[in-house]
Amino acid sequence: MHTRINEDKINVNEIMVVNFISTDGKVHYAVPCSKKNLFVEIEEKLYQQYPEYRETNNSFLANGTVVLKFKTIEENNIGTGFPVTMNVP
Repeated sequence: MHTRINEDKINVNEIMVVNFISTDGKVHYAVPCSKKNLFVEIEEKLYQQYPEYRETNNSFLANGTVVLKFKTIEENNIGTGFPVTMNVP
């Protein structure tokens, strides 16, 4: 019996964690990901854990810069372990 090898291998150097904190103090959540993931994919994982925030128009800041949702983690210069602040209106 042959085992299928996953073609979507991730380079160990691309693995990181995005740490979310919210301005209302209710969210402290870490999402493992790759630097190549789009931010919107990681945002979706946050909303799976905190579905009540789907109903608000949240913006995100990393390193004092607005996060662009359809750019990658790397393109947004989000570093592992550094907080991404979710601004809750």
